[in-house]
Amino acid sequence: ALERNGMIAQTERLYVEFKMAEAERELANAKLQAETIASALSNTLGRESDWRPVTAMFLLAKVEDLAYYQDLAQARNPLLSQVSLKRELAQEGVRAQRADFLPRRVGELQNKAGKDIAVLVEKLYNQMMNYHNQMTSIDASLKFAEEYLRMKNAAFLEGMSSSSDLIDAELNLAGVRTERLQAAYNYDLLLARLLEAA
Repeated sequence: ALERNGMIAQTERLYVEFKMAEAERELANAKLQAETIASALSNTLGRESDWRPVTAMFLLAKVEDLAYYQDLAQARNPLLSQVSLKRELAQEGVRAQRADFLPRRVGELQNKAGKDIAVLVEKLYNQMMNYHNQMTSIDASLKFAEEYLRMKNAAFLEGMSSSSDLIDAELNLAGVRTERLQAAYNYDLLLARLLEAA
């Protein structure tokens, strides 16, 4: 109707249809991915159900420093405990694993395993903090995108902006919101892996 009344050009309508088809394609792809992930989760948990997270994606306000997690890993990581047990068995003269785990060799394995765990903890910690730091700039982008959309909507209602500009502003806001959710998800995933290693 806007095109027929000369308020928008044909190119504006075509652009809107193009963006709508693109959004529908992305929505269909996202629904398929969600179904696959739901099936995998049900399979992992061993029950069929409609699973929903108890909490939303989150960021911790305060995170302990790297040394805290490394010390925790050295004290509690189950892989290191297994190596210690094998060392004790070897030192007591148990011959079940006589050729592979002499007391001298187990000491080397324990030392290497300790260093490997420390490096893993450092890697996970640094990746998690990277996503934590990204959230500051993403939040600033989110505020900008919300205000930009508000301004484009007002301009469109007054006839000062095109529908394609409004759609671009809406897509920009949706993109920033998606980016924020992805960063929070990655943060939470890395936090879980860090706690597992520690």
